[in-house]
Amino acid sequence: AFWTKNDPNIPSTTTKLSVIAVKIDMGNPITIPTKPFTSFYVAAENWGFLGSNRTGGWKLTQGELAGNVSISGSNPVAANAWAAVRGDFGQTISLSDLPDTALVVTGKMKFVGGGFDGWSGLRMGLFYSDSAGVLDSTANGMMWSGSEGFASGYLFSPNSGTNDNPGWASGSNGSVGGVVNATWLSTQGADNYILTNQKTSNVAGAGTYNFKLTFKPMGSGKTAIGFSIKNSSYTFEGSLTDSHDPLATTKFNSINFTVNSTNSTTTGLDITDVKVDLGAPIITGVEDETGNGSLPITYSLSQNYPNPFNPTTTIRFAIPKTGDVKLVVYDILGREVTTLVNGNLNAGYHSVTFNATNLASGVYFYSIKAGDFTSVKKLVLLK
Repeated sequence: AFWTKNDPNIPSTTTKLSVIAVKIDMGNPITIPTKPFTSFYVAAENWGFLGSNRTGGWKLTQGELAGNVSISGSNPVAANAWAAVRGDFGQTISLSDLPDTALVVTGKMKFVGGGFDGWSGLRMGLFYSDSAGVLDSTANGMMWSGSEGFASGYLFSPNSGTNDNPGWASGSNGSVGGVVNATWLSTQGADNYILTNQKTSNVAGAGTYNFKLTFKPMGSGKTAIGFSIKNSSYTFEGSLTDSHDPLATTKFNSINFTVNSTNSTTTGLDITDVKVDLGAPIITGVEDETGNGSLPITYSLSQNYPNPFNPTTTIRFAIPKTGDVKLVVYDILGREVTTLVNGNLNAGYHSVTFNATNLASGVYFYSIKAGDFTSVKKLVLLK
C-alpha cells in the first residue's frame, strides 16, 4: 500500500507517483550493526527537579561542567517533603545491546550540613520514562514539565545505622527493588517488587560518597545488578540477580536522586561526575549466594544481618579459591567467644548463622582468615 497527501503547509509540485518493479522474493534479512557505544557524562543542561511538589523548598543549580548539579536550601527539606532531581541521558540505552559487558554508572554525592541519616533519607536509581516532558525554568531552577510517574527501573534506598528499610506494596521491607510503570521514588507501585532487604549498620553522615551502579544482561530474562555507595566510614554495596518475570526494565534513559525531610540537618546535595559507561559488573558476596552461577572474583566479608541482633544473625563471605577458612567471634576484650568455621571450603559464596543465646548484650567482633585475606567487622548483640 502506498499513499501520498497534499499538505497545504508544504508547497509541492508533485503531480504523479509511479510504483515500479515491486518484487516479492526470499533472501537474507537486513542486518543492522549495533551502534558503537561512547561513554558520556550526563549533560549539565539535562538536570532538573522532577515532580511539581518535589523541590522541598530547595533550589536547583545546573553545574558548569557535564555530570554536575546541585540542589540546596537555607534549611533542610521541608517537613514531609522530598527534593527530587532527574538527569536525562539524552538517549535510551538498551541492555540487549550489551551482551558481553555491563552498563556502569558512576559519580559522587556530597551531602552538606548533614547526611542521609534519616529514615529513607536517600533514594536513587536508574529508570526509563517517556513521560518526564521537557525542562522549564522556574523560580526554584530547571524543572521537568511532565510526570514523575510511569517510570520503570531500579530503586536503591540505602539505610543508615539502625533505621529500617522502607516498606513496599508487598508488605515487606526492602532496600533495592524494581519499580514498574509507577512513580519512580515510591515503593508502593502495585507491580513493584523487592530484590533485597540488605542493610548496613554504618551511619551516613555529611560528606562525599562515591556511587557505582552496574547492570549486565544474563540471558533467559535475567539481569545481574551491582551497587556500591561508600566513603571511608560508610559502605552499602552488593550484587544480585533479578529474575523477576517480567523484569522491571531492560532499558534506561535517566538517573534520579531524592532527599527526604527526615534528614534533620542536611541543607544541600552536590551531585558530580555522573558518568555513563560500559565495563565490568560489581560482583560481591553480599547478596544472593548462588548469584548468577559464577564464582566470586575477590575475597569478601559482609556485614552481618541483622545488626544489632537477638539472638541470631547471619554472616556471609565469599572466597574465589578453594582453601582453608577460619571465622572466629571475639568479645570486646579480644577473647575468643566461638569458632564458626575452621576448615577447607570450596570456592564460592558462603553463609553461617551465629547464635548468641548464651552471651550477654554487648559489642563483639568477627574475623575471617582465608589465604592471605583477613578482615574484621563489628556486630552488636541487644537482648
